[in-house]
Amino acid sequence: MKYLGFTLTLINDEVRIAPHNSSLTKFKKRICTITKRYRGVKLSTVISELRRYTKGWINYFGLGPTLGFFKEMDGHIRRRVRAYILNQWKTPKNRLKRLCQLGNVKKGSDLYHKLRSLCYGSHFWRDTRNVSFNRILTNKHLKGLGMHFLSEDLLKVEARCLNRRVPTGPHGGVRGRQTTLSEFGKVV
Repeated sequence: MKYLGFTLTLINDEVRIAPHNSSLTKFKKRICTITKRYRGVKLSTVISELRRYTKGWINYFGLGPTLGFFKEMDGHIRRRVRAYILNQWKTPKNRLKRLCQLGNVKKGSDLYHKLRSLCYGSHFWRDTRNVSFNRILTNKHLKGLGMHFLSEDLLKVEARCLNRRVPTGPHGGVRGRQTTLSEFGKVV
């Protein structure tokens, strides 16, 4: 059953909650539009938009999915950001120069030749799966650029939601303790 973007299912007399498939496809499409390689926007702008959108999404849907789902989405987002970075470096010569600076790679080394063959291709999405490329643009480097990871936020959201105070009785409001104006210094 779909309700407010969630799917509610009954498994072994237990109700399970997860984001509905339509919510997941909207999330993935939005990530793709934010990290579109030909937007012409600075990387810092893309990362701040990603951070804002993903934090809002995880705060709403945080209790449903498992950690494995968020790790998978983290990998997808990081790969899109790496492809965006490669595209921003424009020319193959510039890509190679920047990657060598980041990874402290010396000319003539084995890694240099692997990177050279990578940089002279135009398959950004395919190249981001390469191990030698990911050794240089690491998760630590992406975190230094301002990215955050969904899997880390999930643990914070779960802790916040599962440890909140739940009222055990009526406290204030319509059905709470009746207050009179005399309590506030005015005569009724």
